[in-house]
Amino acid sequence: DLAGVPDGGIPGRSLRGAWSAGGEVVSVAVSEVTRSADQDSTALNAETGLTSVVTGGYHYMRSGRGAEWLFAWPTDPAEQENLAGRPEAAEALARLRAVHDSVLGGRAPATPAGCTARTSAP
Repeated sequence: DLAGVPDGGIPGRSLRGAWSAGGEVVSVAVSEVTRSADQDSTALNAETGLTSVVTGGYHYMRSGRGAEWLFAWPTDPAEQENLAGRPEAAEALARLRAVHDSVLGGRAPATPAGCTARTSAP
């Protein structure tokens, strides 16, 4: 719906409310991206996979190494400002961590065959 493309039978629901200012999200969007053997070295998943949840206007990601990112989509739709280390975002970070762990069981992202995920802290 954001691109103005008519519904072409793609399954699922729009995530527009997850990043629209004032939008209300009634569910959690979950995603997982595995590490690619030929990944661009600057990509967030260059060394390990990522798991992610979107709810309440925030996007939280965690790498297999434990690195975290938190973005406020209504004010930062391009995800340029990582809020994970900021004291003013501590409550949101704790809430999104809890949602992530409850949905994904705290597990690390999958690593495709032939790839080795590093498990040390970032």
